[in-house]
Amino acid sequence: MPRSFIRKRIYICAAIILSLFWGERLLCRFLFLQTKSQSTWDIPYNPQELEHIKAILKQPLRFLGVGSQCFAFVSKDDQYVIKICKAPRYKNPQKKEADFLSYLLAFQQIPTQSQMIFLHLNPTETLQISLKILDPLGLPHFLKADHLSFYIQKKLTPFRDYLEPILPTLSILQARNIVDELLELCAASCKKPIQVRDIQLKNIGRQEGKFFWMDPGRIRKKNALPSLEEQKKEFSRLSSRLKPFLTALHPIFASVLEEAIPKKLNDLNVLAESPDFPKS
Repeated sequence: MPRSFIRKRIYICAAIILSLFWGERLLCRFLFLQTKSQSTWDIPYNPQELEHIKAILKQPLRFLGVGSQCFAFVSKDDQYVIKICKAPRYKNPQKKEADFLSYLLAFQQIPTQSQMIFLHLNPTETLQISLKILDPLGLPHFLKADHLSFYIQKKLTPFRDYLEPILPTLSILQARNIVDELLELCAASCKKPIQVRDIQLKNIGRQEGKFFWMDPGRIRKKNALPSLEEQKKEFSRLSSRLKPFLTALHPIFASVLEEAIPKKLNDLNVLAESPDFPKS
């Protein structure tokens, strides 16, 4: 019997075993969270919007990747990412509380900046859909959506995937546009009663000429709307965290940031003079 044939059979057997093992782990990890409901995580759903969400969830969902908090799947139409919480992380109740609060803050306070369109934390009977999830080998597994803790975002292009093709020929104008868009994201977020903690380029994505937060898992709550000085302080923190990542990618970003950050801070001052600006 040819060695190539034997090797092929071994690979096929290994793939089947891996898929079965992964699928079992998948089910155990997902379903662990759904035994109890907590009023803190109750979310009212708009019936019209719910129909759109159901249409997304009825599509086959292809495995996209895994992070420290969630498994990620992409819809068949390639327009949405469904992130389902990983149960082992929540053996520590404090982590569950922190993560769930972070998702809720993103959904309620910065849905535009996070591109989050749906959040489902408690077990419900609202969806009545069995998700068809395709594992890394393309084999299907079926899970009841009502039993899962998950959220849906519009699919974004990761920052590095967007930048790498243009990086070798990056112009000063392109660098300015990128920095302006990133600083606008920071400015919009610092006006909310939240603090975005995990500032990394891998957590930023792009769609239709704008940047968004791809990972809403490290957001903390503030007790009130921030004053102008608090906004400026938060903006300075966010922009300073981005600076080393950008300058490591291309030296042109250093001079562009030095010019753009003070300008954006001045824009915040101008906004504060508006009669619509909330007074502390």
